[in-house]
Amino acid sequence: MQGCAQWRFAAWCLALGLGAHAPASAETSARFIDGAALDIAPGSWNGHYELPGVYCLRFPVPEEARRRVSALFNGNSTALARVEYASGLEMYVVSSTMPAGLTSEQDHVRQIEGARAADAALSDALYRFSVVDSAMGPVMRKHLVNAAARGPQDLDPFPITIAFHDLDATRHHSIAELREFSRWPDRYEVAVHAPVPDPTNARQIELVRQIAASFADGLMQSLQDCTGALPARVPGATPD
Repeated sequence: MQGCAQWRFAAWCLALGLGAHAPASAETSARFIDGAALDIAPGSWNGHYELPGVYCLRFPVPEEARRRVSALFNGNSTALARVEYASGLEMYVVSSTMPAGLTSEQDHVRQIEGARAADAALSDALYRFSVVDSAMGPVMRKHLVNAAARGPQDLDPFPITIAFHDLDATRHHSIAELREFSRWPDRYEVAVHAPVPDPTNARQIELVRQIAASFADGLMQSLQDCTGALPARVPGATPD
């Protein structure tokens, strides 16, 4: 990690050492609000975020967060929250309701089929996926290169819909790490989108990949730890 301060990733390098701790003075939690786009004053947020009755987690390094955006999509069945950081890093949490009659196991099989189709259509330089176990069942890990943080206007935003920059395969504009898992009746996804500096080199690219993967794994663990302690959601029930 030597040389971090020479790049535009000093805050990220620092964040890897800080983990998910917020400043002692920050005590304000946040809830999902449809259609919200809120600026965050430095030190005013402790990183805790929740969609009541559906999920909760803590975003890392909240003192570096500058903006929170949240909205519902797909007939209100999909909720997306995005946290934008001073460094240009963006972190996401997405929840969606499984189709009626589908079990978590069946949903995972469908997700695997979709991932394999994408893997067959895209080069390894742009898209790779793997599956690992977790306390909440199988987790799909996706590694993307040159995914666009802002898609065309007629598409849902990243990571609900994934579009790629039209670049030569040797150029790196961004790196994104995604983690998907489910607990009936909800599926969850966390994502980290990190810009790559221009010009860049192989060492910088690997550092960005490590940072994005570390944050994605931390987000997933936080979401599982916090959400796993909540009562399983009953479709149609009103959260407290």
